[in-house]
Amino acid sequence: MSVIALRYLRSRNATGNTLLSSTEQLTDVSNTQYLGKISVGTPGQSLEVIFDTGSSDLWLRGDVFAAADSSSFVDLEAEASVVYGGQVPLQGKLVQETITLCDARCSSQSMLLVPAGSMPSVVADGVLGLAMPGLSHTGMTFLQHLEGQGIDRFAFALSGPDAESFFILGMPGTDWYQTSSLRWTPSSSPDRWWSFQGELVVKKHAILSGEFLLDSGTSFIAVSSSMQERLLRRMLPEASERCYLNSGNLFMCPCDVGPQMHHVGVLVEGEIFEMTSSSLLTPSDDFWCVLAPGQDRCV
Repeated sequence: MSVIALRYLRSRNATGNTLLSSTEQLTDVSNTQYLGKISVGTPGQSLEVIFDTGSSDLWLRGDVFAAADSSSFVDLEAEASVVYGGQVPLQGKLVQETITLCDARCSSQSMLLVPAGSMPSVVADGVLGLAMPGLSHTGMTFLQHLEGQGIDRFAFALSGPDAESFFILGMPGTDWYQTSSLRWTPSSSPDRWWSFQGELVVKKHAILSGEFLLDSGTSFIAVSSSMQERLLRRMLPEASERCYLNSGNLFMCPCDVGPQMHHVGVLVEGEIFEMTSSSLLTPSDDFWCVLAPGQDRCV
C-alpha cells in the first residue's frame, strides 16, 4: 500500500487535532480517478465524488442532488465557473450546503451545481477539490473548513484497482505503511498547488529538476515539450524511434517495448520513488500503448 500524506496549517488558531483519524473507502478507477462518498444537505444525501488534490472547488451535477429536500440548502443567486487543465470550462449555479466527510461536518460550504452531462469523463456525481484556496473560484474551500475544525492533514492510502484504497482525515496507523519510507517536503506553492521541488530520474540519473504538482485527479506525468525527446531517449535508448507523437499530443509506443524501458523515478528529499514500465504504458489497442502526454507543462 502506498501512502501520500498532505499537511495544511495556515491559521494560528488551528489546534492541529490529528491524533484521531477517520477513513473513507475509495473506489480506484484504473488508477485514474479516486472516488469516495460524501454526505450533502440536511438530511444528508450520499453522493460519490472524485477526491481531487489538483483543484479547490466542490461541484455536483444538479440531477443527482435534490436541493428541494434539504433544509440547509442556500441558493446564492449567482453563477460561477471553474476551468480544468487551463482549457476545460465548467459553469453552474453557486450555492451553499452542509457537507459531511468521514467525521468532519462543514456547514455553509460553497459549491457549484452544474447541468447534467457536464464533464462526461468524470465517472462520479461531481468533484471535491482538496487543493489550496488560491485555486478556488467559488469562495471558502473545503480545506479551509477542515482547518477551522483543527484538521490539518489528510492522506491517501492507495493499493490499486484490485485492492482496497482509503482517504484518511488525519494519518493512517503506522501498521498501514513502512514509516521509514515516508518523506515530508515543504510545498513550493503554498497558496495554490500541492507542489514540491524534486528531480525526474532515469536509472538514478537526473533528467530534469523543478516543481512537481501532486494531483490525484490525473494519471499522467507531463514534462515540458523541450524535454520530451530527451526523456524518451533515456527511457528507451534502443527503441525510442519506434514511438511517435499522435494528433492528440500523446506519445504512442508499441506495447512490446515494456521490457526494454528503463524505470522512471521522482527524487524527493533524498528518496527515489520509482515507477515501473508497466505503470507507464497503457494499452490503446492490441499493438499501441500510450506512454505519456506531450503537454507543455510539468506535472
